[in-house]
Amino acid sequence: MLPTLRLSLIFEALDPVSIPGFSGSVWRGAFGYALKRVACVMRMRPCEGCPLEASCVYTQLFDSRPMPGEGLFAETKRAPHPFALVPEAECAALEPGEHFALDLILVGRAAAWAPIALRAFADAGERGIGRGRGRLALIEARGCDDTVLWSPGRTLRSPGATLPQIPALPRRVRLAIKTPLRLKRGGRFVHPEEFALSDLVTAVARRVSELCERYGGGSLCRDFRALKEAARQIPIVRRDLAWREYPRYSTRQRQWLSMGGIVGSADIDFGIATGAAEALWPFLIAGAAVGAGKAVTMGFGAYDVIAIEEAVRDAPEPT
Repeated sequence: MLPTLRLSLIFEALDPVSIPGFSGSVWRGAFGYALKRVACVMRMRPCEGCPLEASCVYTQLFDSRPMPGEGLFAETKRAPHPFALVPEAECAALEPGEHFALDLILVGRAAAWAPIALRAFADAGERGIGRGRGRLALIEARGCDDTVLWSPGRTLRSPGATLPQIPALPRRVRLAIKTPLRLKRGGRFVHPEEFALSDLVTAVARRVSELCERYGGGSLCRDFRALKEAARQIPIVRRDLAWREYPRYSTRQRQWLSMGGIVGSADIDFGIATGAAEALWPFLIAGAAVGAGKAVTMGFGAYDVIAIEEAVRDAPEPT
């Protein structure tokens, strides 16, 4: 399993704040710009070719890229990002004095960069975000148990990354998809009517394996084909899913784009194939901790796993 650190960042609006598009996208862009200003000691020069590229917090955390000799990542020319964002609200309209919460998830050794990340988010809020560049003050960072770990003038009291607790396998669970889940199958996005557990499990397994290899101190070797086959044995017995589109502004393309994904809930019956379910269960828990699918760094792909029936039923006695 992959250790994670989850911080809930509490901001207070200093000005009217308006984020008409998906708020996670706006926060991600503001965080990236502020992080480079905080972390870069080379006067904001381009990262590619910088002599400090391999050791810089910005390139390791936000602009993750494969380095020479990294095997898998060098071959695919991509590297996983060790963070995810989960905004409390998909859009935002705040008056001065109102609060906004944004969860920051740091994976593995990236948890050590939490103080720099907090400084960057504080700077991003002070510079203003959204339409009209409304300013916000970062006033608290809370842990999973709602304990205040940081406030202005205090040093971050971080517990560090911890392993997620894996509860006993339930008889039935509900996947509550909180922000649009963007999964691909055969080169195209999966839509609500065709969503299957295998789509989610394979996406989570690959993400967790890549993060483990680069930020968790070791590789997580799994047979993805076997996981997919195991997931195909588990039925979705109830679905209440929809496709939701959100506008987001692309600074690079200088235009508004539309991004969508699956939201809603789906009930899964593990009792039908408990052996297969036991293999999948840790990955579903891990995915709830680190996000799943495309664009998790801007808040997409956040879901909860809720037990509906607490224990897998015993097998019937032979007659």
